[in-house]
Amino acid sequence: MSAEDILKQAALDILEDIGVDAEYFNQSDLTTVSCKVNVDVGVDLQPSGDSQVWERATTIEYALEEVGREADVGDTFTIETIVYTVKAVLENDGYFVKVAVI
Repeated sequence: MSAEDILKQAALDILEDIGVDAEYFNQSDLTTVSCKVNVDVGVDLQPSGDSQVWERATTIEYALEEVGREADVGDTFTIETIVYTVKAVLENDGYFVKVAVI
């Protein structure tokens, strides 16, 4: 097993332990993937550009290996009965993707 495979498996294992069940829906090809996600409500997002005001947001972090792609704006994650719509991709380190959702 390569180091890359070990890191991908570690990402999946972490979310298996701390994540909640979700359904990811890709609006462009109309596919759904079951996955584990970590939801964080009320996160302070660093301002971009010349802005000085920090924004409060809800973020979802998921394992890239499990979903298979970086989410696009407009894609959704459903957790129980709550549907979160992707507003922006905040981070993608090749193992985890963090998105801001509304």
